[in-house]
Amino acid sequence: MRQGRTAVDDARENGDVSARFLASVGEELGKSLDYATTLLSVAHLAVPFLADICVVELVADAGRLKPVAVAHSDAAQEGWLRELAVVATTDVLELMTRLVDKSLVVANVDQVDGRSRYRLLEPIRQYARQRLVGSGELETVRARHGTFFLAFAEALERDASVGGARRQSAADCARG
Repeated sequence: MRQGRTAVDDARENGDVSARFLASVGEELGKSLDYATTLLSVAHLAVPFLADICVVELVADAGRLKPVAVAHSDAAQEGWLRELAVVATTDVLELMTRLVDKSLVVANVDQVDGRSRYRLLEPIRQYARQRLVGSGELETVRARHGTFFLAFAEALERDASVGGARRQSAADCARG
C-alpha cells in the first residue's frame, strides 16, 4: 500500500483495473464471430493484466487439447511459445515413435528400470552440431541447455517426492 492511501483506496483502484480489463474482454468478445481471432485478442489483453504468457487451448479430437491462441509479453517470443504449446499438447510417445520410424532416433530399453531411452543417431547429431556451429549459436545453446538442466536437477533435489533414489545422481550429473 502506498503512503497516504488506505486499503479501501487500493481495493477500489484494483477493482477499477479489473473492471477495465473485463470491459475490454467483453468488447473483444463482441467484435468477431471467428473464435480463433477473438481468443487471440483476449489472450493479448490477458498478458499484461494476468501473466507474462497466455495459451488458450480447446478440446479437440479424442479429448486432446489444441492450442488456438498464444500471447507473450514480448511479441518476438510468441513463435517459440506457439511451437512449445503444440509440442506440449502432442502425444510425446507418438512423436518419438514417428522419429524412430524415420530412423532419426534410436530407442533403447534401460536395463535397470525397463524404461525406453531415446538418442539421436550419430550422423544426425553431427549434422545438427554443424548447423549450430555454422549459425554461431553453439555456445549460446550449450549455455541455455546447461542452465536449464542444472535448474531441473536442483528442482528435483529440492523435491523429495520426485526422482526417488535417482534424484541425487541427477543433480550431481548436471553439476558436472
